[in-house]
Amino acid sequence: MDGNTTTSWGTDQSVGSWWEVDLGKVASVRTIEMSMWSGGIKYKIEVSKDRNEYVKVVDTTSDVIVSTGPRHVLPDQTQARYIKVTITAGPEWVGFMDFEAYGTFPADKSVLEASVSSVAELKQNDYTTATWNEFSKALEHAKSIIQDEEASVQDVGAADEELQAATRRLKREESTPGSGPSQPTQPSQPSEPSQPSSSGAVPSTGNSNGVTPADTNNRPEKGAISVDGILTGNGNYAIRPTAQQLNEAVQSMEAGAQQLKLIAKLPDNSRAVSFQLNTNQLAEWVRSQAVTSLDLIVGGLRFAFHSNLFRYKVKKLPEHLMLRCLKDQI
Repeated sequence: MDGNTTTSWGTDQSVGSWWEVDLGKVASVRTIEMSMWSGGIKYKIEVSKDRNEYVKVVDTTSDVIVSTGPRHVLPDQTQARYIKVTITAGPEWVGFMDFEAYGTFPADKSVLEASVSSVAELKQNDYTTATWNEFSKALEHAKSIIQDEEASVQDVGAADEELQAATRRLKREESTPGSGPSQPTQPSQPSEPSQPSSSGAVPSTGNSNGVTPADTNNRPEKGAISVDGILTGNGNYAIRPTAQQLNEAVQSMEAGAQQLKLIAKLPDNSRAVSFQLNTNQLAEWVRSQAVTSLDLIVGGLRFAFHSNLFRYKVKKLPEHLMLRCLKDQI
């Protein structure tokens, strides 16, 4: 409640007494942590969006042992403005010193959704490959932010600015002056299979666009994410993995592994890169010890951060943690 363990809420009314907090607006709530007066206090936790209809998300009444420092992971998609704790069993005097709810307030995505809708009719063939590739990345990132229920106001605003900037940079594909309709060509004769050269070069696959086929054996490392840098101006790039990407990477870790790697994919002319991580997610990893080491990899350089750096200050971090690396000063 106030981060002060020397203050508390308590009552001598025991069973049936309750305490409630108003978050101010509806939020996505993921976890609840409490610091109880004693281990014999049992309770239920209910949530509501309007203070009229409540949904029970936690009930310790039938538990044999109740911890003095319980931590509850709520069901997925739990939405609440009001969180109510009701005592169901315990001594005459009951109470707790601290109550913490972790989650995110939903950001307004209407402007970003309008931006995505406004470019829906653009055609790839009308623009140069380089500018379309940049635009396509910005568009996919914008769509992923719209789907991300934990995206912050900053995430939404940055994605919208990125998409609009990429749209402005689109360049039309120029047609060759004076070129009329092409004449039909005669069918070519089947070519003989080429023999491998003495240098060991791979025979041509007939791919004339200069794009190398993807290496199907190049699987992502377990517990690692490769994230394309997003140009933010003047050679500065941002690495913003989505909540889904981070969760998939953590889930892919082998048993016992607690090291998460973020690999920045940047062009050679990049000057600086900023890694932006959701601190609510970071805090949850630290508490559950799902991740104890975070590696940021830029080119051949590795920056390692151990969870002990954040363990005692995680409550004071802003909504997003930014770690910035200047390539020309490393």
